[in-house]
Amino acid sequence: MRSSVYFRLAKWYDVQEWSIERLPFGLILKNTQDIPPEIEANNIKFVHENTTIPVPRILDVLHDIPKGAESEGLILMTEIKSVTLVQWLLARTTFPPEFFHYSELIFGPAGGRSLKELSKLMESFNKPVLDLSDSALLIADLKKALTELRSIPSPPSGEVSGLHDSSFVHIRCGDSCTVQPLKNIRAFHDMLLANVSCVSRMPRLLQLASPVYAKPHKLCFSHRDLNKTNILVTEDGRLAAIIDWEAAGWFPEYWEYTSKVMQNVDSEILATFWDAVGVFENGCYEKS
Repeated sequence: MRSSVYFRLAKWYDVQEWSIERLPFGLILKNTQDIPPEIEANNIKFVHENTTIPVPRILDVLHDIPKGAESEGLILMTEIKSVTLVQWLLARTTFPPEFFHYSELIFGPAGGRSLKELSKLMESFNKPVLDLSDSALLIADLKKALTELRSIPSPPSGEVSGLHDSSFVHIRCGDSCTVQPLKNIRAFHDMLLANVSCVSRMPRLLQLASPVYAKPHKLCFSHRDLNKTNILVTEDGRLAAIIDWEAAGWFPEYWEYTSKVMQNVDSEILATFWDAVGVFENGCYEKS
């Protein structure tokens, strides 16, 4: 019965792959596509039970999918009235007059310009300026939330895994897959190197990785997808929620930092904001 009702709602509201759709009565319906829905639902419940981080309330999880449906399941949860972090920051960003003109030249058709010329052009004009003067409470809220998350005691097994030594969702460079628990951090590092596609770069990667492997790292419960739309902000500048927990799990302490850098690599505005949050100990993971 629930299956029929939710899929009728999904059809009415055109819920597509990886879609999150607003329904009436303050509800959100999420299609988890090829990831079992209980992974994200259980992660959200775990965070709610072990921290004060605001998260959506899970109302129902559906994994008994009708035959032929292109989905692993649906999650029904509460909607949180808010704006995304990027919307909040853009409203506090001043762009120099020439910014959009030069951006069009740089990111539009090359027009015969070399990469070197485009790079010099990019360095030639003033960058956007972010004003965080009214964001102190948001910064404090987010720092507190992530500090709480990283302070949850890790399981005694020492495994890199999802909750309760389960499989985890591995996301890197836009691709995702489900991975069985790895017995320790060294096994996790070995998995990363085993998946390097450009074999010719392996010697250089091993050279860079060796100092990291030599360091001891603790396990932290990590969100692993702290992108500009997964952090929600209230109208008065407080942390409304952190959403999209499907990739969360127990990972080396630096993994949240490196995942965040990958998410925000093209945005100086976001980099400035995260520097202000400062939860990753003033760049101590830059070589981790």
